[in-house]
Amino acid sequence: MNIIIDAMGGDNAPGEILRGAAGAVREYGIEVTAVGDSAAIEAAAKEGDISLQGITVVHASEAISMAEGKGDAFVSAGSTGALLAGATLIVKRLKGVKRPAIGVVVPGGQQPYLLLDAGANVECRPEMLNAFAVMGSAY
Repeated sequence: MNIIIDAMGGDNAPGEILRGAAGAVREYGIEVTAVGDSAAIEAAAKEGDISLQGITVVHASEAISMAEGKGDAFVSAGSTGALLAGATLIVKRLKGVKRPAIGVVVPGGQQPYLLLDAGANVECRPEMLNAFAVMGSAY
């Protein structure tokens, strides 16, 4: 599985984003595509002694394009609104899904659980909550 990440989004990026990506590569055996300013990404990896093994760096000077078609998921700690707009306009929704939902894995006593919707929608009607429950069950 290849996960595309926004290497420039979030606090202490790109260093902390790369640290997490490298950990995911080691722990889960996945591939990661880190998108962002390649010079900054490579400098942060060198400065933080972070291995880029299993991480492909794709240069993006301004915006992240999901038109690449090489990933199975997309992760960003950047702007939620921009991520949702990009996902809705570029990646599109699955047939039957009217509103996107942000999923967050939350630690639990016995096992982690998936929380849907974690902030994409300010006001939710009952039918939206039902749709999120169906999506969460399918996940």
